Amino acid sequence: MEEKKKSSVGLIVLVVILLLACAGMGAFIFINKDKLTVKENTTTVAKNESNPSEQTTSDTKVGDLINNGERIGTYSIYMGKNSMGEYTLTLFSTNDKNNGFFSLVEATSMSYNQVASGYYSIKDSNIEFYQNMQGDSEKNMFVNAFSMKLSDLYQDSQALSEGYSIQYRLKLNYESGKISNSKISFEKLY
Repeated sequence: MEEKKKSSVGLIVLVVILLLACAGMGAFIFINKDKLTVKENTTTVAKNESNPSEQTTSDTKVGDLINNGERIGTYSIYMGKNSMGEYTLTLFSTNDKNNGFFSLVEATSMSYNQVASGYYSIKDSNIEFYQNMQGDSEKNMFVNAFSMKLSDLYQDSQALSEGYSIQYRLKLNYESGKISNSKISFEKLY
């Protein structure tokens, strides 16, 4: 009889603890409901049945969760692939969308690595990716990331005149939704 009494006390304690945990989670969700949900502003225009030319419209604005909607710059994301794997090219600009920073990440069946980073400059129908590189191994890694050859690297005369003797560039074709060369093509996603 005493064993049954002990087991029912343990069960009662467990139930009380679970009820307190549920009440605590409910209170947390109630207090933080503004932070946990995306705010929406919805405007709906009802369709007038006497005039069929009017249509129902709905405008939904979703709050930007990055920096409370005040972004520092603009991101453009491109995807591409070649025989080695898939690539994600991210362009980031602050004031001038034709100049900024880039990051190229490769995803293969074995790894996920950043293979190149540096700066970019868009001029007409070309985009130049550039970085300061000293040795042949750095240059080879940079050109291999874009499926190009070491002979495709060049130095800009203006950069040389300004003292950037270790800055090398690659030039690829640029359209509004596509960046490409003869071996790899990146399509714009965002």
